[in-house]
Amino acid sequence: MNPIYSTNDATLHIKYKSSSKIQVLINDKILESKKVISDKTVYEEFSNLSYETVTIKIGTQCTTLKLTSFITAYDLDTKRMFTFDFGDPFAIIYVNNLITGPVKTLQAGQVMYNPFMPPLTFSAEADLFFIPLEPGFAPVFTVRKKQFEHSSPVDRTTQDFNHGDFCYQFMEWTKKIDFDTETTHSIQSLDIPNQLKIGHRGCGGNYSYIELAKKYFKLDYNPKNHIAENTIFAFNEAYKRIDGVELDIILTRDMVPVINHDFGVDHDLGKLAINSLTAEQFQKIQIQRTHQIGEHQTSLVEKIVENEPVRTLWNENLYHIVGDKYRPTFAQVLNETNEGLMINVEIKYNAACSESVGQRYFSRVQVIEQTLKCIQDNKQHPIYFSTFDPVCALILKYAQNKYPVFHLNCGMGIAGSHECVDMTQKICVHVQNGIDFAKRFGLQGIVTSLHVVFKMIELVKYAVAQGLEVFSWGTLPCAHDWIQIQTKIGMKGIIYDMVTMFDQK
Repeated sequence: MNPIYSTNDATLHIKYKSSSKIQVLINDKILESKKVISDKTVYEEFSNLSYETVTIKIGTQCTTLKLTSFITAYDLDTKRMFTFDFGDPFAIIYVNNLITGPVKTLQAGQVMYNPFMPPLTFSAEADLFFIPLEPGFAPVFTVRKKQFEHSSPVDRTTQDFNHGDFCYQFMEWTKKIDFDTETTHSIQSLDIPNQLKIGHRGCGGNYSYIELAKKYFKLDYNPKNHIAENTIFAFNEAYKRIDGVELDIILTRDMVPVINHDFGVDHDLGKLAINSLTAEQFQKIQIQRTHQIGEHQTSLVEKIVENEPVRTLWNENLYHIVGDKYRPTFAQVLNETNEGLMINVEIKYNAACSESVGQRYFSRVQVIEQTLKCIQDNKQHPIYFSTFDPVCALILKYAQNKYPVFHLNCGMGIAGSHECVDMTQKICVHVQNGIDFAKRFGLQGIVTSLHVVFKMIELVKYAVAQGLEVFSWGTLPCAHDWIQIQTKIGMKGIIYDMVTMFDQK
């Protein structure tokens, strides 16, 4: 095996749980204590994870590193990192050092190069979480689309649920966040007589439903949603008819959670990355969309009317859209909608293929922490979380104890790219893997597409039989047969488009 550290000035940083004892061995020899610099500063994330750091001056080439019962080795030829044993005392371990690269380490402790760093897409903060639930359990995980395996026994039903964005580490959550409320919402505790009816992006997306309408619902016309998606106006209109809405959280440059489906927002100058805009800048960008119809691209042009809902127009087919003047923040949605409105908060984390993010996006911890703080600080609603990102699902599950967490799953084994779904993760694109993941880690359930219900109904029945709550997206209110089928097999909720087809309560 080639050296982990091929230069004598390489430095290893270790974060470890404060109560742990640490012993460092390099090439099976105990490292001299003078080469270990301990930093007694205690860091906290979510105010429940405490750790300290040590800095180790390697001073030699090494092929193995041993910390108590924890051994890691990095093979420069195969670019593979191995872990042989986790050792319970450690909460987090990661490597920030020069391994190979064009820039030499200028100072001990400076991160000049990281072999796990993808192109400028993600935050540089440590961000891969693994929660050991039982001795000897370890997953297969991926780093930049390359698979890495532990030599410990692997439960193959959970393979590919983690991927390393920058570095490899373990985290142990010491406790969950306790919310300042006596009420604990869950799907079971809500007084809903039948299924939950949830509105996709409010009253539905502003895109063509022609393919869906013809293929599944046998409609001879293209339904049109005349209410602008992801607006407070849409959320309030939806609540006049159904139980709740689904929305997507994106962080702005000043770390304000705002509502938008994509990581970028359309502008006259092109698509702008939301994380490069302040919340104020984001809100002032005109609400507009583009949609491809055959060879013609239509766009929404905002017609601002003071003190009235904004009316926008599909130029090509005279498709009028009514919405708000400004794009909303998450806090505004919480405070300016009825407190009975259930909110499905989707946490988006951009896959490496995302082209909408112009600079490094925030870490998963930062995105989730800001979202949780926003929920705590504003008007309370019944809420449940969903996410395509399995690591985000685990953080949400272990960081708070109030709101249910669902894993989103494409369910068709599809290939290709999508800015919020890592298509290399089997757990995201194969419904069986998604079901096993949700069951193993105690998630509330899964959310999948109507295509899965249509093509893989036996797997949906299996998920329900496993005690998971199953939701779907992609149904129109006029699809009475498919609504009845989903009700009959025990699905707990349907996320609808074209919500205005429902009568008002």
